[in-house]
Amino acid sequence: MYNTGKVVLGIIVFVLIFSSPFLINMSGDTSGMPEMTVPEGECLYPKDEMRANHMDILNTWRDKVVREDIRYTEINGEQVEMSLSHTCMKCHESRKEFCNVCHAYMEVNPYCWDCHVDPDDHKPTMTIDEEAAMEAAAKECALKEEEKAIQESLEINAEEEK
Repeated sequence: MYNTGKVVLGIIVFVLIFSSPFLINMSGDTSGMPEMTVPEGECLYPKDEMRANHMDILNTWRDKVVREDIRYTEINGEQVEMSLSHTCMKCHESRKEFCNVCHAYMEVNPYCWDCHVDPDDHKPTMTIDEEAAMEAAAKECALKEEEKAIQESLEINAEEEK
């Protein structure tokens, strides 16, 4: 072979370029990790588990609440409301200082805030149970109004028949 040196050099350069992301990640350098505002106290799960799996936990919670109407789960022997707004955001109060910092670093764009109220803009005023009670009271009130309207209509019809 006439170009053995060039071929070997090309293979070495290719292998170095191809493996460079793996070699860089193996260095374990986390100096580029952003500083996040971490609240006092203990989270529902260990820090490493939350970092790696919080998106799976939140998706599971969403599915159970929306599709199965199960609103509570037990974690470490404690009953916990499955709610981003009412559970997670009690401690992690600022989306900008907590969620967005890490998501920007990881270059991900979660869709959580398409449905949930941004706690930086609005603080939730009611728990899910309070919202359900309020909704039930509104339905009951609407039913009473409807019954009253029907009763008045029957009375008017009775008077007209006389």
